[in-house]
Amino acid sequence: MATSGGPNIVTDGLVLTLDPASLRSYVGTGTNVINLTGTSTATLEGTTSFSTSSLGTKSAGVGTIRITNDTDTQSGNNSHLQISSVSNITTVSLWYYEHSNYTPRYLLDMRTGGSNGWIYSSGPGSDWSTGTLYKNGGSSLTVSWTNIQSFNNWVNTTVIANSPATDDINLFSRHSDTEGMDVTFGYGLIYNRVITEEENTQNYNALKSRFGLT
Repeated sequence: MATSGGPNIVTDGLVLTLDPASLRSYVGTGTNVINLTGTSTATLEGTTSFSTSSLGTKSAGVGTIRITNDTDTQSGNNSHLQISSVSNITTVSLWYYEHSNYTPRYLLDMRTGGSNGWIYSSGPGSDWSTGTLYKNGGSSLTVSWTNIQSFNNWVNTTVIANSPATDDINLFSRHSDTEGMDVTFGYGLIYNRVITEEENTQNYNALKSRFGLT
């Protein structure tokens, strides 16, 4: 099973692939981002826009989605990407460019249903509390916000939960639609299993040139 990321993407356990650069995933307008791996749809909420302009190390021509949270007031940070009704999620890998380092902020949050797990500016919580992190294809680290942040740079952050979570997911925002990160989103992979360090490096190498990463 190949995705628009190329044949080198690890597909074992892959349940969701979001790619703003693929017309099959996002047509450039509207709020629906289609999962290339299955039939589900993610929804853009708040202030978002599509662009193929150059950004940081990324050259022009590759589609991305701007998710704007540009206020210091908690109530204004309501833009995010929502994924509904996923099961047994263990690994979330995201490519994004962080525009502003306001705090508090959430990278992801799963608290609308029966299980919990989140990563925010004070660290990870619940199912994600003792998980691991890979950044830009590197070695595993204890999950921490310091390692996740990469202000004014493209970054690939892969986070792995301590135990599987089943819930809706808000990417780049709190579950209550506040405290969202100010980012441009480039690509996302979600697995129902733990991927290895070697597999994460494989995914990183398959996509890094798209974002000018080495």
